[in-house]
Amino acid sequence: MEPGENLYMGGGILRRGDRVGLSCCSNGLLEADKGSLELLKERLALIGLEAVESPFLYRGVTAFSGTGTQRAHALMDFYRDETVKAVFDVSGGDMANEVLTDLDFEMISASDKIFFGYSDLTTVINAIYTKTGKKSGLYQLRNLTGPCWQE
Repeated sequence: MEPGENLYMGGGILRRGDRVGLSCCSNGLLEADKGSLELLKERLALIGLEAVESPFLYRGVTAFSGTGTQRAHALMDFYRDETVKAVFDVSGGDMANEVLTDLDFEMISASDKIFFGYSDLTTVINAIYTKTGKKSGLYQLRNLTGPCWQE
C-alpha cells in the first residue's frame, strides 16, 4: 500500500499514515501486557497506522490506571488532537462507567473520530450514540495480537 491509501478497518476508513489513539477507560492493563501492546503497535505500523498511547494504560497497585476523571480526560485529549483519526480502547473489565460524567459529548459530537471498545466499554459506546448520534465500534483491537492476525 502506498502512503495515503485507504484502509478499510473497523467500520470506517483510515488512511496509511494516520494516527490512532490507544485509550484505557476501564481496568488498567497489567505490566505483563506490555509485550502484547508493543506487538499491537508493531502490527498497526505494518498496516501504516501510528499508535499513540494514553498515559493511563497500565494499572498501579490496584486495577485502576488512574481515576475515572483522569481516564476520561485522556480520552478527550485524543478527541482534541486533530492528528488522531480514531480511538481504540484496549481495556475492558468493569470500570468504564467511571469516565461517563467527565466526557465532553459536544466535542465528541463535533468530531469525525470513531471510538472502538469492547466488554464494559459498551457503556461508553452507548453513551456516545445516545448523546451524539455518532457511531462507534464494538471491537477489541488487541485481537490483532492473536491468531486473527494475517500478515
